[in-house]
Amino acid sequence: LNGPNFIDWYRQLSLVLSIEDKENYLENPIPAAPIASPGQQVPPADLAAHAAWVKGQKEVAVLVLLTMDLEIQ
Repeated sequence: LNGPNFIDWYRQLSLVLSIEDKENYLENPIPAAPIASPGQQVPPADLAAHAAWVKGQKEVAVLVLLTMDLEIQ
């Protein structure tokens, strides 16, 4: 992305994210971290799912930044 090519950049980014099955990271916010009720524990699967979401979102953020000119970052 260098400013005037936003439409082309976004279309190409969307294609890459689609192939990687990561479009949802741009379209949805990071879900809140699971918190256990007093005396309870968060199920490990819930913690793993949240950690996977955070990791995927970081990967998308890096991809977006790496495709932008430094002046825009």
